[in-house]
Amino acid sequence: MSKEESQQEGKNLTSTEIKDLAQAEEARAKTFSTRVELIRRTIPAVLVGYGVVLSYLYFVLGLRFFPSGLNVGDTLFLIFVTFGYTESAQ
Repeated sequence: MSKEESQQEGKNLTSTEIKDLAQAEEARAKTFSTRVELIRRTIPAVLVGYGVVLSYLYFVLGLRFFPSGLNVGDTLFLIFVTFGYTESAQ
């Protein structure tokens, strides 16, 4: 279909058809926006979960030590300090 034919078809559309096309385009945009929002929320959650699993495996399998008797804040502080010194030593 040439450009002229598509322009002529656009001129021959009724107002109802134009509204339907606009609604379809809006629905398509909302669907895309919903998918982007879902991905935007899912990726950080997956990355945090991946980091927790890697940290756990590192402490249990790599160091054969898991800090006990500490609260969550102390444990996280220990993890970040450990990783900080590990990265700077390499």
